[in-house]
Amino acid sequence: MKFSYKTEELKNIVVIHFAGSILDKSEAADLLTLIDEYLEKGTNKFVVNLSQIDYINSSGLGILINILTMSRNKYGELVVCEIPEKVTKLIVTSKLQNIFQITENQSLAIEKLKK
Repeated sequence: MKFSYKTEELKNIVVIHFAGSILDKSEAADLLTLIDEYLEKGTNKFVVNLSQIDYINSSGLGILINILTMSRNKYGELVVCEIPEKVTKLIVTSKLQNIFQITENQSLAIEKLKK
């Protein structure tokens, strides 16, 4: 399944739902532009929900790192939630669990960003 995303705004937090497979950074060019627009408007807290991801490779992890870096450069944060087991294995193998804030579900992710 091709990569897609949808966003929802909750006050000063943007929740991004990823779906499909992320194989190439170019697939997320529109998303990164949208993130930049949110940051320009002052929204710097993001939740990425991965519950609908079928496959992710290093390019997909790079997209998550880009979102994290962009948000932190504007004094914000990214929380990743609802990670499928196969993606969790990739994150652990890449040792990125120490970089990303990770929660089990979206509600916990939102609560973490409200603090």
